[in-house]
Amino acid sequence: MSGWIGTIAKMHEFLWPTSLKESIPTRYTIQKAAGKAWAFVNSPPTSRTREWAVEVDGTNADSAIIRAFLQGAYGPGPFHFISEAASLTNALTPAQSLLTGFSNGGNLTTADGGYSPASLVGGTHVVLADKVPVLPGEPLTVSVDASGATELIVQPRTVTGANAGGAKTVTATGALMQRLHAVIPSAPATARYVTISARGYTALARPQVVWADEPSPWDVGGGADSVVLLDGSSTFTKFELHTRDFWRAMDLSIVEVG
Repeated sequence: MSGWIGTIAKMHEFLWPTSLKESIPTRYTIQKAAGKAWAFVNSPPTSRTREWAVEVDGTNADSAIIRAFLQGAYGPGPFHFISEAASLTNALTPAQSLLTGFSNGGNLTTADGGYSPASLVGGTHVVLADKVPVLPGEPLTVSVDASGATELIVQPRTVTGANAGGAKTVTATGALMQRLHAVIPSAPATARYVTISARGYTALARPQVVWADEPSPWDVGGGADSVVLLDGSSTFTKFELHTRDFWRAMDLSIVEVG
């Protein structure tokens, strides 16, 4: 397993997490009385509450990046964080994948016969997600459920926001609800992120990004665009005489902020 952490300018890979536990605290405060209980929302739906407990087991070379982050070598952050699980299921943030904050439609039956509680209707040009990190030279697949004469547009951009080559545009075949996939086999060398937009749709839902050259089944976004690293510890476990490698087990917490 692996994970990536950094900024739009550079996402750094750290190797061999043996465990990645994501914690999503409840949004509710519970008040109780005899035989009764009440639930109150204690934070807005867009609040950042996730935490990841990460265990890393590898050589000094494997763990050098994450240890440098803990020592402040890459600045104070916050940072983007994409776990390997997120990269292969949905690298968008939960809010981006659920159209939080700009959904203007209700329940939608999706292309696979599923259900989305939020959607966009109307067909005007809309940016679904911006500054979604990419890995130069690596594949990327962007997907969305849509009906109508939909155009899904994926524009790679440089760190300064300039276009990194032409946009990848996919047009719907017919007007019925379908899953559109825009595949970029290899992100341009100067690309650091993509802007994802759409137009012409009757209804649209469930945007998804995977760092692969083919789509994956739909999942809520697992990426994060504002995290810090906390509470790191390192335990030396062995020394390899022939390769001169130290092996260490590390524990750290990645916490969503902002």
